[in-house]
Amino acid sequence: MVKEISKENLELWKTALNTQMHFNDLIMKLRAIVTSIITAVFGAAAIGLLSQITTRIPILDKNVHISFLIITVGIFLLIAYFILDVFYYFKLLLGAVRCSEDIEKKYPLLTLTSSINKIVTPTRAYVCLIAYYVITLSISVTFACLIFFRY
Repeated sequence: MVKEISKENLELWKTALNTQMHFNDLIMKLRAIVTSIITAVFGAAAIGLLSQITTRIPILDKNVHISFLIITVGIFLLIAYFILDVFYYFKLLLGAVRCSEDIEKKYPLLTLTSSINKIVTPTRAYVCLIAYYVITLSISVTFACLIFFRY
């Protein structure tokens, strides 16, 4: 026998779904901002490569190209966004998903979240999230190293 869902519980489930959509929207906006900033950093570094501007870093006692410094700032921003995304926003989204799953366990007619989680598990989502940042960070670090050791 299928358990009947009350109007209040249906509204609770809808609110949980809206919360998931809200956090997902926030995360997608954050990642779009990250992508835009990193693209701008690469663009600024590329333009900087056309100049011969260098600066001395006392710790390394080495002249470094301005593009290296630009990429380094981009790397620190990327790491900051990674921490914010992985350890805050993504956790909020997972909490909203778990809430929806708990409601769906009680009411088998409600299956949206559990159906999605069968296809895109939280582990798969986490792996994709880490891959996004690892690939972006790897490209940034490679570019920074090439500039640092070339100039």
